[in-house]
Amino acid sequence: MKKPRLSKFSVSFFAVIFVFTLIMSCVGASYGGLRLSNEVNKIFESYQVLENYNYYYSGSDNRPDAILGVHKNYTLRSKLWKSVELTPDQLKLWVNMMTDHRGTDIRIYGSRVISPEGKDIGIWYSPWNQTTVRMEDDRHVVIHTPSLFPMHRKRGLLFGAEED
Repeated sequence: MKKPRLSKFSVSFFAVIFVFTLIMSCVGASYGGLRLSNEVNKIFESYQVLENYNYYYSGSDNRPDAILGVHKNYTLRSKLWKSVELTPDQLKLWVNMMTDHRGTDIRIYGSRVISPEGKDIGIWYSPWNQTTVRMEDDRHVVIHTPSLFPMHRKRGLLFGAEED
């Protein structure tokens, strides 16, 4: 039986479609991310509520999956985060609940939320170390709640992440 062969036209057509799709996926993409930060860990673990941030959380009211602070220069666009007037006492309860896993070695990640240009736009505290940060324009940001995928760690650090 003779194997079917792709014509030069078919190969060229698929190559053009592939390149077009690749280019279009990059156009308008304005993604930031998380950068591990010992300083952010210290802020949360000393129960400091920074006045120039609006605070949000995701997950349970008693044991959040993540605590997010977005600098007041930016507006968070998300229906999944719950806004909170955070107090040091509430933060202390949450941090203690997040870190109290009775004998398990779970790392809580303090991270800076950064724009595509590397500007600090927020702070993140969570056992999850991945999310999507997308700038809609200069002042509006979409930050996804923590990924439910397993944490990716290598000696406690993110692969390829920078830590301050």
